[in-house]
Amino acid sequence: LQDPARRRFQSVVSLHSHSSCSREKLAFIPGIARQVPVVRRHFDRCVEKYKRTYGHALDFSSLVWRPPLAPAQVIDSECEQATRRFDHPAIVSLSDHDTLEGPLALRAAGRMDVPLSFEWSVLYKGSMFHLGLHGISPSSVEWLMPRLAAHTSTGEGTAADLLDAVSSCPDTVVVLNHPCWDMSGVGRLRHDANLLSFMRRHGDWIHALELNGYRTWTENRRVLPLAHGFGLPVVGGGDRRGYMANAIVNLSAATTFDEFAYELR
Repeated sequence: LQDPARRRFQSVVSLHSHSSCSREKLAFIPGIARQVPVVRRHFDRCVEKYKRTYGHALDFSSLVWRPPLAPAQVIDSECEQATRRFDHPAIVSLSDHDTLEGPLALRAAGRMDVPLSFEWSVLYKGSMFHLGLHGISPSSVEWLMPRLAAHTSTGEGTAADLLDAVSSCPDTVVVLNHPCWDMSGVGRLRHDANLLSFMRRHGDWIHALELNGYRTWTENRRVLPLAHGFGLPVVGGGDRRGYMANAIVNLSAATTFDEFAYELR
C-alpha cells in the first residue's frame, strides 16, 4: 500500500461470499468427476451400483450441501484479510443463494452495519443468471422477498418489475455475477445470445458486472467488452464457499456500504 495511487482508498469492499445459510446444489459433480480418467471409472461404477440398488438414477440436481462457515465467521475472515493484506477496514456484503437468513440474523444480533444482501437466481429463456442484490432497503424486505422467491421458483411476475422495485432504493446495488458462465448447460452460443437479450431488457437496473474469483480468466476476460458495450463498471466478487477469504476484492474510497453504493451507481 505504499503506492501513491492507492492512498485515496479507505476500505476493502468484499462482495459475493457464501455462508452456511447458502444451499449449494451438487449438479456439477458428474461433470467434474468424469473429467478425471481414474475418478471417472470409480464414479460410473458407484452411480451404476446406486441405480441397481434403488431402481433409479441418482439425481445430483436434487442434492445440496452447505458451506462450512457461519455468516459471522465469513465476515470476520474477510475483515482479517482486509487488515492483513491491505491495512484497511472491510465492508462485507454476503450473497447466499436466495436467502437473507444470514444478514437478518446478524442485524438482529446488533450488527447493523451488515447490508441486507443475497444472490437472486433468475431463469431466462433456459439460461440461469445470478444477480447480487446488495444493500436492500430494510423497509422493503417483507413484501419484496416473497415476490423474488416466487419468480425464482415459478416465474411469477417479471424480472424487470422486480429489479425496478429493488433499484428504487439509492443505497442498493445490483451486480450481474459471473455473467458468462453457462450454468444451465445450454451451450455457449445460446447462453451468449440469452445474456445479450437479458442485458438489453434489464440493463437499466444493473449497476455492474462481476469478475469472479472462481471462474477462469478466459471467461472473466469476456466480461470486459460486455461491460464496455453496456457502459457499466466492473467489480470483483470472490464467490467464496470455504475457509479461504475472497480471491478478488475491491478497493474503495467509501467508508460505509451506502457510500460504496453511491460511488458505484
